[in-house]
Amino acid sequence: MVNVIYHIILCVTVYTVSGQIPGPKGEKGDPGYDGFPGRPGETGVPGNNGLPGLPGLEGLDGEAGSPGLPGENGAPGLAGLPGESGYAGLPGLQGEQGDNGLPGPSGPDGRPGLPGLKGDFGDLGFNGLPGQPGDCLCDESVSSTTRTVVAFSGQSLGEGIPSDAARSVSLDTVFTNIGDGFDPTTSQFVVPQDGVYFFSVVAIANGNGAVPLNLYNNGVRVMTTSRGETSSIGVYPLGSNRIVLTLSRGDEISLKVKGRDELLNDIVAQFYSDTDITFSGYLIN
Repeated sequence: MVNVIYHIILCVTVYTVSGQIPGPKGEKGDPGYDGFPGRPGETGVPGNNGLPGLPGLEGLDGEAGSPGLPGENGAPGLAGLPGESGYAGLPGLQGEQGDNGLPGPSGPDGRPGLPGLKGDFGDLGFNGLPGQPGDCLCDESVSSTTRTVVAFSGQSLGEGIPSDAARSVSLDTVFTNIGDGFDPTTSQFVVPQDGVYFFSVVAIANGNGAVPLNLYNNGVRVMTTSRGETSSIGVYPLGSNRIVLTLSRGDEISLKVKGRDELLNDIVAQFYSDTDITFSGYLIN
């Protein structure tokens, strides 16, 4: 290929130098060999933007991101409007009684009040001493030395409060036992002869209330020293009573402390305390 190129150049040079008139145009020669690549041209002006492409397919869900940092506290909100008043609640349970307060200063003397109502009769007092023998109005043929004397008197100190069932009162000391009617082993008075008898019972409490007592004749209650618990609740520091009975020989008189089963409720029994008791009796006629 180099030789061909050199031949062409030589022919042109000879023609020009000699000044001869060119001959007729020859036939078109064969295409030459490809030349060497030219230098890159200058950068062209940017073309117009193309039309937007079609939307791509929806991508797959990505992995969940890490939790974000806690945000700062927001500003306090505005105060809300007042709500409607609620319904009144039920009354609460009664509280425990508080301690007594200190005494206040004395007030001025008030006007005299109206006279009060007449009070109830007080408790009966203790038995009096036996009186002097009276004049005998019976048949003078009967000597006073033939009259039978029956009398007893005894005392129980610190008799305990009521137990579950009634119990007999045991006299610690027997002062008098004329006629041997009172049996200390059984705490009973066994009537030695027919007649009219007088009995007296006095109970004095060593605390709040005297224990309640019942007097029995052959197991039947004939007298009591306490109030009726079925109608009221309360105790007295003193309980006493007396009775006159027409008895026959062999009748048994006994004095017993009431049992809890005879009381209105178990609360009443808590107010009784140890009691000193005097039990006496004698033949009237």
